[in-house]
Amino acid sequence: MRIIYFDLDCVRKDHLGLYGYNRNTSPNMDHLAQSSVVFENCFVSDAPCLPSRAALFSARPGISNGVISHEFPGCEFRFPGKEGMPNYYPEYTMPMRMLQENDYHTVTFSIFQQRHMAWWFNAGFSEVHNPTRPSAHENASDVNPRVIRWIEKNIADYDDLFLHIHYWDAHTPYHPSDEMIAQVADNPLPDYPDEATIQDHYANFYGPKSARDIMIRRGDQGYKSPHPAMPDQISNREEFKHMLDSYDASIATVDRAIGEIIDALKAADAYEDTVIIISADHGEAIGQMGMYFEHGVAVDGVTNVPLIVHIPGVTDSGTHSEAMVYQYDFMATLLDLLNIHRPERWDAKSFLPALREEDFAGRPFVVYGCGIFSLQRAIRTPDYALVWTYHPGCSPLDERYLFDIQNDPNQTTNIIDTQPDVVQELESAYLKWWQGWCMGPNAVIDPFVPQTPVFEYFPVEEMRQRLRFLGRDDQLADLEVRLAKYRRQKPQAPIAGSLI
Repeated sequence: MRIIYFDLDCVRKDHLGLYGYNRNTSPNMDHLAQSSVVFENCFVSDAPCLPSRAALFSARPGISNGVISHEFPGCEFRFPGKEGMPNYYPEYTMPMRMLQENDYHTVTFSIFQQRHMAWWFNAGFSEVHNPTRPSAHENASDVNPRVIRWIEKNIADYDDLFLHIHYWDAHTPYHPSDEMIAQVADNPLPDYPDEATIQDHYANFYGPKSARDIMIRRGDQGYKSPHPAMPDQISNREEFKHMLDSYDASIATVDRAIGEIIDALKAADAYEDTVIIISADHGEAIGQMGMYFEHGVAVDGVTNVPLIVHIPGVTDSGTHSEAMVYQYDFMATLLDLLNIHRPERWDAKSFLPALREEDFAGRPFVVYGCGIFSLQRAIRTPDYALVWTYHPGCSPLDERYLFDIQNDPNQTTNIIDTQPDVVQELESAYLKWWQGWCMGPNAVIDPFVPQTPVFEYFPVEEMRQRLRFLGRDDQLADLEVRLAKYRRQKPQAPIAGSLI
């Protein structure tokens, strides 16, 4: 069986037509969805890029594999075996290696492993193609010519194939073509965030990638945007449209690239028997918790990702599943589909019954975290999300949030003080989940523990400089008060093995 996995950076689920979006971002994905199972409630366990792919390609969440952020120590992957020895612990064998052990040829087109120095990502890939320079982006215009050439020359040689294709276009900074902007720009804007919300965020919120601080990293340029597709700030709906048009056009660029690969498969007479998976490493916060077009808070816009599964002869009728799943559950599903035994210590669980339109309840809840700009973790049920802020970074975040997902899908109103029974129920479920990982004979150290006291993804001094530049002494004082709560007051010995 041939499998192609399209790995999209930063694509929000609700910005695709197949999920109800009214802008023309995804005609090719929309068409594929007609013969696929589309998952409404697929979540990454950890965001952003590095933690998300660590979970997917280990079939375990960050609390198990160790990767929950982009900085040390939360970026350290826990090797599933004896380092320096020629063996894995079989109960932890990574998904791509499992495929190799069952005679699959595995190929990736991505520079992810170089960008994040993630050596473990290559474990199990037979071929690793770096389509751009190590520090560049995997734009579709660079990736697709190489992938199409590979398909034309090689795909007929491999009946059993896993091909991973990574696109970066929807990640900032945006560089869409005028053609792609024209494809989306005339469609109406979503209602949220409205003018009042944007103005409130602009006036009263601060922090990296807030409405006023989109160009926070451009202090040497007066905080002005060097990118025509991106405004200096978002102070009104007009500037919001400028940014949104570029984001949506970038998604449309990725969608067109997917269509080109599908055409190449058809030309190679390989489409009709190829499984196609489309998902994203994470989405973006667009107004949630005051953040704009960034993936630095634990909200649904960041963690509830698209998942489209197309299996010829299995998903032909085209359905939507409401079952709650983790993205990494796909790896257990794939092994189930291929009749390959799943390693014992994977957390991934098969959702193959959902693909066959059989009864499938999914998970009763998921736990997801975020590890850049802030350090947060949440428990999410179909109805509520309870979020803990382990460290706010440089943003004025609450210590805890409770959101009513059904009535407040944009997570705008914190109801933590009005629903004590819901909070208690979710806290109990979370504690049971945490104890399952961190207590008992197979206990692990929660990587949030050593990460929290040293967390500083965005340099505090740069935030101070920005607030001084704006003359916002009130917000500078607020920042100092908040940081004092999270600053370690006394030296502490590192947890054994966690900071070595």
